[in-house]
Amino acid sequence: MYAAVVAPFVIAAISLTRERWYPVLDLAMTELRVRDVGGADTPLIGLPGRIGDFPDQGSHPGPLSFWLLAPFRWITAGRAYGLQLGSLVINAALSVYVVEMLRRAGREIGSDGRRGELVGVLVGLAIVATVVRGYGFDLLAHPWNPYFPLLWWLAIVIATWRVLDGVAWSAVFVVTAGTVVAQTHVPYLPLAVSMVGVCAIALVVRARRGGLDSVRTPLVVGGGAGLVLWLPPFVDQVVESPGNVSMLVDHFAADQPGESIGLVSAAELMLRHLDAPSAIVQLIAGPEAFVELSMRPDGSILGGLVTLAVWVVAGWFAFRSGHRSLRAAHLVLVVAALVGWFAMSRIFGAVWFYLTLWAWATTTLVVATVVWTATVRWSVRGASTTRTDTSEMEPGRSTPPRSSATGVVAAFAAVVAVGAFVSPFGQRPPDPELSQGLGLVLPNTITAIETGVGPAPGPNATYVVFWQDATFIGAQGYGMVNELERAGLDVGVHPTWRVPVTPQRVLALDEIDAEVHVVTGSYIEQWRANPEYVEVARGDPRSAVEVAEYARLRAAVASALAESACPECIDILDVNLFGVVVTARERQLDPDLIDDLERMVDLGQPISVFLTPPGNSF
Repeated sequence: MYAAVVAPFVIAAISLTRERWYPVLDLAMTELRVRDVGGADTPLIGLPGRIGDFPDQGSHPGPLSFWLLAPFRWITAGRAYGLQLGSLVINAALSVYVVEMLRRAGREIGSDGRRGELVGVLVGLAIVATVVRGYGFDLLAHPWNPYFPLLWWLAIVIATWRVLDGVAWSAVFVVTAGTVVAQTHVPYLPLAVSMVGVCAIALVVRARRGGLDSVRTPLVVGGGAGLVLWLPPFVDQVVESPGNVSMLVDHFAADQPGESIGLVSAAELMLRHLDAPSAIVQLIAGPEAFVELSMRPDGSILGGLVTLAVWVVAGWFAFRSGHRSLRAAHLVLVVAALVGWFAMSRIFGAVWFYLTLWAWATTTLVVATVVWTATVRWSVRGASTTRTDTSEMEPGRSTPPRSSATGVVAAFAAVVAVGAFVSPFGQRPPDPELSQGLGLVLPNTITAIETGVGPAPGPNATYVVFWQDATFIGAQGYGMVNELERAGLDVGVHPTWRVPVTPQRVLALDEIDAEVHVVTGSYIEQWRANPEYVEVARGDPRSAVEVAEYARLRAAVASALAESACPECIDILDVNLFGVVVTARERQLDPDLIDDLERMVDLGQPISVFLTPPGNSF
């Protein structure tokens, strides 16, 4: 059973060994922090986010994702692959945990323990396989902070249901996992708090009914775990000025960065993520259905309204049925949906798809609970044809579902599981074009530094890394810092980058011996014109066909921008391509235009590395 759960993750882990990965942008920032775990600069807060204003922006609440990934980096001898391996192992463990929770629930809820276990396992496999296929391994092997909590959230909701169903010890997992997701990406903070709150209320009610002894130990262990796990960000708050907690409070409460999308727009957004009919069609068509649907800003709410209507009917029956476990499942999901709606309403600026991916796990559980409700209803009706008195049925149990219903669940689990199993073959690292581009120039850059080419004094000197990027806001520059540090060189950054690259890596002008500049796209010719700048590496990750495609897209995009609501975007098209993408999204320009711009980003541009004397970046 568990081999079937873990197998796709193993295949993905093996597939990812075929291509060396050079993390860029946020993933490079992540590895820098993971590398620091266990040392004097062990991180106490999370990755920088859209919190405040650059260069003094705040970060996500806490460091637990870095701490969890660090052992996998150690066992892979400091390779970037360790971050991917860690993500896959953690997500595989969460998947097993979900199936095991549902196996035990099936045994306890069903009137036939052995058969109930089988149904629980099948339902668990169906849920896990659906979510894994819906998100895809591009996300589940990706240690980026918006993706890292996805399966954690699925497990948290199910564990919260188990607490309401009488399993007090599941509250310890809810507190621990809720802390992980809340620290990793701030949109999960209200979601996690709501589930912990539901568990706390359930345990207090149980204590009042059955005595404190029945829940004392889980309460103490869970509360203690929460206090310990939240210590790092509060230590940062005490030792830093300003502390990150203060910056988060100021950003979301005192100094709001503009208007949030509000409850009405959030309701539409929530309904698009509750669109089970579209999700089912997309899941059949291929992997990453949830990503595809989340990236449709103009998606219909009709499917979501249909799902909501069916859910309301199912919930009405569940609460009339007296079935304790079924009612608990609906209650938890109602809380998750309402808090999720509120969390969406607090989104500021562009509604990036990754901010709401968690909602598909909630929707998957809604569908599973509706199917469960229908099965219970069907079972009760079937039992009533053979029993005239149903008053003796236990409210927490149901009669065994008909074999045909069990067969449907099993068939669905098998079909979706096969799809999840196939999808990890051929898995590639994140941002492959940017990674490849960095990989093309890295060997010659290290060789030039170690042999003292041009202004480089040699391997024992100190270098500041700077970048001028026409494509993706310095993504490969961050990657260069990470890779040169991996190579054992003494490198750092200008004070401007103190938050994303960490304060301990900031260098003053009098500390550096030479500079390493990563330059892309249209900036390269400008740098070649200066005789003081020594070009030590160059590369272009694109094939001849892709170069031609980029040129074609560039011409089409320029023409479309001239006729759009952003003609001024043409002026920065060749110097800040990603900035044009952001503006196009914020102004809700033609989706085809946005697709073309994002394809240009994916294709990448030429990259060169220059060595210069000190002072050119200060």
